[in-house]
Amino acid sequence: MREAPANQDNSVKFDRTDIAALCCLAFLGAVAPQAHAQTADPAVISQDTSDGTTISYCQDFFAQYPNATSVLDIIRRIPAGQRIIQSSSSGARGFATNDDRILIDGKRLTGKSNDSEAALERITLEQVACVEIIRGTSPDIKTSGKTSLINIILKKGKKKGSGTWKLDGEIVKGDAALGGLLSYGGTIGKLDYQLSAKRTDQRRTFMLTEFQFTGTDMLDQVKRERDGIINAQDKYAANLTYQLSDGHRIALNGLFLDWDVETRAPGTLFDPTGLITGASERFTVEDQAEWEVGGDYEGAVSDNVTFKLLGLYSVTDWDMLFGEDLVVTGAAPEDDFQFTRSQHATEAIARPSLKWKVSGKHELEFGSEFAVNRLDSTLAFFQRMGGVLTPVNVPGANTMVKETRDESYILHSLKPDAKATLETKLTAEYSKIEQTGDISLTRDFFFLKPSIEFRYDLTANQQIQISAMRNIKQLSFADFAASANDDANTFGGNSELVPEKEWKILASYERRFKDDAGRILITGTYQNIQDRIELIPLTDPGGGVISAVGNVGKASILELEIEGAMRLKQFGMPNVLIEPRLTLTKSSVTDPFTGQKRELNNQRNVYFRTEARHDLTDWGLSYGGVFAYGDKRARNDIDETSLLNDVLFMSVFAEYQIFKGVTLRLEANDLSNFDRGRDRLLFANGVAGGIVTSRELLEKREGRVYNIGLRGNF
Repeated sequence: MREAPANQDNSVKFDRTDIAALCCLAFLGAVAPQAHAQTADPAVISQDTSDGTTISYCQDFFAQYPNATSVLDIIRRIPAGQRIIQSSSSGARGFATNDDRILIDGKRLTGKSNDSEAALERITLEQVACVEIIRGTSPDIKTSGKTSLINIILKKGKKKGSGTWKLDGEIVKGDAALGGLLSYGGTIGKLDYQLSAKRTDQRRTFMLTEFQFTGTDMLDQVKRERDGIINAQDKYAANLTYQLSDGHRIALNGLFLDWDVETRAPGTLFDPTGLITGASERFTVEDQAEWEVGGDYEGAVSDNVTFKLLGLYSVTDWDMLFGEDLVVTGAAPEDDFQFTRSQHATEAIARPSLKWKVSGKHELEFGSEFAVNRLDSTLAFFQRMGGVLTPVNVPGANTMVKETRDESYILHSLKPDAKATLETKLTAEYSKIEQTGDISLTRDFFFLKPSIEFRYDLTANQQIQISAMRNIKQLSFADFAASANDDANTFGGNSELVPEKEWKILASYERRFKDDAGRILITGTYQNIQDRIELIPLTDPGGGVISAVGNVGKASILELEIEGAMRLKQFGMPNVLIEPRLTLTKSSVTDPFTGQKRELNNQRNVYFRTEARHDLTDWGLSYGGVFAYGDKRARNDIDETSLLNDVLFMSVFAEYQIFKGVTLRLEANDLSNFDRGRDRLLFANGVAGGIVTSRELLEKREGRVYNIGLRGNF
């Protein structure tokens, strides 16, 4: 019989292969600059503006890196470039809350899943004239509350097309998967086009060990489980831009995505002595299909007035089937509980706007965003009772939600002198939410959202930013509908949800070092939140109480973030780039189950991440790695509390130009093999009663993931 250890060592372990890899990386960092002199200096740039708000990296800069094939490869070599990409977000409903920090020819892509970050991987260096980092309000592009933007300037009048390709292989615990990318772009007359097809295929294996203890902390049972996950995604995208006369422009973007995930998790049960007592079986099957079409038109009404129209329509269908047999007693698993969940979501948006350059110092912008969003959601939950899977009634199991929304705004930009910029904005939001199905309810909302932002350039390389704004967080339609998880917990849909409101105050200081040697950015943020959304108790139709997503009242978040990006020029290594980031967060909310103050659910107090890369330009070789640490997070529910383990993540990579136009990349991820598990307490009659019925200590490790890839241009 197999034995389950009663005591488990949670410390991070490295085998000899890992230690050797880390030692080799440290050795290369120490000797490479002396072993081969670097003649290229990455500070081959030009300042586009006298005040230093825009920094351009052009062809001379690109030429230093022969193993770079796409514009994304170049951005990773620019101080803080990778951080700007990571900070971009376009997942919220509508364009008004789009935080995409990536522009192509000064314009954002009109898309959601078809976002500009994904486009960077598809754009070859043959198509790019320059990459701009804009850290203030430039004459034509406003950062609007963002510390920096990336603007990709494409070559004009280029007739010849070019493409990029990539093959990716992945190995983890003996499982292998293959993916790839093929893209092609160019110009036909006045039409610029970019087409791509991408296949992502992942095989993951998580080793789980769950120790189950009684309320008196005595070991009761041990379960070992092997989760095999197959994750496959096909993504097809197209971006078209047509230049009309007199500077008018039409852009059209399309995307289709097909995503499938399957999980099989057989388990073995042990008693406290290590004897096998049974088996368990769990499975999940998910299917998602999504397509979207977006476009925009821009043209000059007069010398000082520009008109712009954005539009988007998207459809997403998602289905999930889950089942689990907690103790397999027969020849085949018989699920103790099972649920199916389906969602059909649509989004339609139109956003016209006018920009008026009143004078050299003043500019006004007016606009409105009209949107209609709809979600149809169904949940069927079954639990085995008397040997038969029996339906369980869950509030909001059948829900249709429709939102009609209008956001109208006026934005005033003032540039009193070359150093200062002041932007004030007032947005009026009106929305109507109609819910039908198990619950019929119609509600209207109206909010005013003022904001003010001030930037001042202390010098050409130093800038401060102070801003205050009122935000209204968008509701997730999924929270109106019932859901379930793999612990057999059901969550009711909450028809009484109202949006979170917050006042957000932000202050930042940025200093850029001379000769493109990097930057340091210090940001302090305070958020005062009303109607915070977390888990709350909800009475079900049978008179019982279950969890649901709801409003818990006031909350606050105080955050300090310090970001650095440094080239080690002072040590004679101008092509070594190190980018550390430290985030310290303190939050507070009143727990709806106990009435006591606590941190927000899933909130980390400390997060540290550093990325490093070294480009041996004369060799066509690059290498580097990532180190990240995050402390524990808590999660509080109606009858349980969980403490999620801290994160310790390490990865290394190496890239080499094996011959002209083809680059080989080797990568090893999760070298620390950190524990993604948790420590959970279950309570009788809710957490407020304080009576612990059992404790579950879960260890979950994925193991090291090794990638090998080839990419090139044609």
